[in-house]
Amino acid sequence: MLQNNTACQIAEGIDIASLTDKELVEQISKCSTPPNKALDELANRHYTWVYRICLMRLGNPSDAEDIAQEVFVRVQKHIQQFENRSTVRTWMYRIAQNQCNTFISNNIRVVIESIEDYTEILKDIKVEVSNSKSELSEQINYALSMLPKQCRAVIDMRFFQELSLQEISNHLNIGLSAAKMRLYRAQNKFKLIYAEGSNI
Repeated sequence: MLQNNTACQIAEGIDIASLTDKELVEQISKCSTPPNKALDELANRHYTWVYRICLMRLGNPSDAEDIAQEVFVRVQKHIQQFENRSTVRTWMYRIAQNQCNTFISNNIRVVIESIEDYTEILKDIKVEVSNSKSELSEQINYALSMLPKQCRAVIDMRFFQELSLQEISNHLNIGLSAAKMRLYRAQNKFKLIYAEGSNI
């Protein structure tokens, strides 16, 4: 993770932890070179989320960590490109997707994701859909709308109704292992549709 936050001091008396993401971006823009305390704070808040996005796309923890760190390097480098029309998280999400796309283009291989990785990213997706009318939420809603009815239903039960796998199993009148497999397949379909829609 980004370290060393001694340079580019925040104005005296400002509690950096109390700043909003957009206020942090304003502070980052005032310092052209790292280290930057505002950038460190932004990374502390969102690194795990960015890492999970990269892990879902790349399937390899080491690669995901490298790309997640590169995302924050690019945040610093291209800070003037943030136009304040979307949330900072949406902007970082697009950077992460673009970095993953570049990495995949340069490293063609089979990427295998686990159900745990899908679970974490879909939890974040629920938050984005609930709290945002951004382009990101539109892409998410589009991907959900393109899913077959059965897949959309099981994702809705797990991530929006927050039913356990056992509850889903009972509701669908199928075995627990069948419920797990149905959820995995639904998430895989979601990922494929979403990846196609966000290839920008």
